[in-house]
Amino acid sequence: MGMLKKILKIILFIFVALLLLDVGIWVGFRIFDYYKSYPIRKMARSVEELQKQIDLAYQNDVYGGKTPEETFDMYIAALKKGDLELASKYFVVSGQGEELDYLKGRTPNQLQDYVQKLDGLNKKWEPNVKSSNFVFKVYSALFDGKYIRVQFSYNEFTKVWKIDFL
Repeated sequence: MGMLKKILKIILFIFVALLLLDVGIWVGFRIFDYYKSYPIRKMARSVEELQKQIDLAYQNDVYGGKTPEETFDMYIAALKKGDLELASKYFVVSGQGEELDYLKGRTPNQLQDYVQKLDGLNKKWEPNVKSSNFVFKVYSALFDGKYIRVQFSYNEFTKVWKIDFL
């Protein structure tokens, strides 16, 4: 009987040792997977943070009109006053810096000519897409002898229309 107890203890010891080894291997793989996926999780957090910053910028962006046409009129009025900073704010958040650089890169005569042409353009809207329940509208008009597209986006946060591109 003493021998049987010894054999049972050895079998129990081997079983516990194998169980602990199995658990150790499982934990090791879990830790390895955790560290292996760290760059992906870090990137996902960065993307989430960037999205929060973009949303915040759009939530604070109140420049624009209740209609695309009103936004365009406000853009023209700001240009006529020479307020290039204000004019650029009628563009979507991601395009404001580029628009401001474009406007600042023009001479006063070029800017005046640009404003006159755009002011005339405003009276010739030909909508390409029209709907009351979508996020953007596209218009085309004759500008310097060729048709151009002006696209507007609706800012869902502040309920104003923004110029996407012109």
